Amino acid sequence: MKGAKKVNEIYRQVAASNFSVILGTETSWDESISSEEVFGSRFNVFRDDRDKAVSNKKSGGGVLIAISANYESEQISTSKCKEFDHVWVKSSIGSQVHIFATVYFPSENAKKESHLKFFTIAEQIISKFSPETNIHVYGDFNQRSVNFVIDDENDSLLIPIVGDNETLQCLFENSSEIGLNQVNHIRKENNSYLDLLFTNMTDDFCVTESLSPLWKNEKFHTAIEFSIFVHSTSVRPDDNFFEPSFDYKNANFELIKRKLNCIDWQTLIRDANIDQGVDIFYRTIFDIIEQTVPKKRKKVNIHRVPVWYNHDIVNLKNRKQKAHKTYKRNRNDSNLAICL
Repeated sequence: MKGAKKVNEIYRQVAASNFSVILGTETSWDESISSEEVFGSRFNVFRDDRDKAVSNKKSGGGVLIAISANYESEQISTSKCKEFDHVWVKSSIGSQVHIFATVYFPSENAKKESHLKFFTIAEQIISKFSPETNIHVYGDFNQRSVNFVIDDENDSLLIPIVGDNETLQCLFENSSEIGLNQVNHIRKENNSYLDLLFTNMTDDFCVTESLSPLWKNEKFHTAIEFSIFVHSTSVRPDDNFFEPSFDYKNANFELIKRKLNCIDWQTLIRDANIDQGVDIFYRTIFDIIEQTVPKKRKKVNIHRVPVWYNHDIVNLKNRKQKAHKTYKRNRNDSNLAICL
């Protein structure tokens, strides 16, 4: 994601998108790239750039989480790790609390010990929050041999096929112990899964291949979209969710005209090639829009569930599904009693 051309392209795609949360791995960013340069003022950005002193690597790595400035969010403090890059953020979206995490394991560190260390940190963080908190962990775990089958009871969840691979056993046993399921079913161009998405949600979400990736898909990485349906326990059929949108009808057109007239386009793009010129043009236009067009609240229909379908029922449902999986692995009366 580093390089002037990539940064400008991502800036343009972000400005034209309607994403609320963006998670990225292998950014290769350092102090020379500011978050505002890419995300503007629309997002609060949290990063863990690769520390050369810790990792003993000159470049590469790095992860980020960008969350819409419309939502209250704060970074969860963690220590730097030489085995992997990771960042954790708590965000309040609607009436729900969500924890987002992004992690990147270099191929040489995608080992049992590294995964165990990461999930030990994950358990320490998650244990500080209530069971109702929604957890989402996305990252490049660099496990090319992993495969999955669809859960018979919930086709949104995937069951890993690990065999005798101790690293995969460690990865999925530890994620399961803290209530997380892998839900990314999008294969890469080489027919493998490198990017995994763990969540404790069992419904009210959808995973699809992104139709508008911020950067072109690569052989080992395909951009995915994780849609979460946010609702309140007091939802009524006539309720609506409000999201901000540009109010072009009430834009300051005189100010727009003056700003456009002040631009010396020939000087601005004189030394640019055609791709750079397009990026400069879009960046300039989007900056003017941000400065001159007010925002309004736009009604958006949201996913509906019955009013009685509250967090207690969701937790009971999750516990039942976990207990049933335990029973399928170890068919004894005590596990069956928990399941029932």
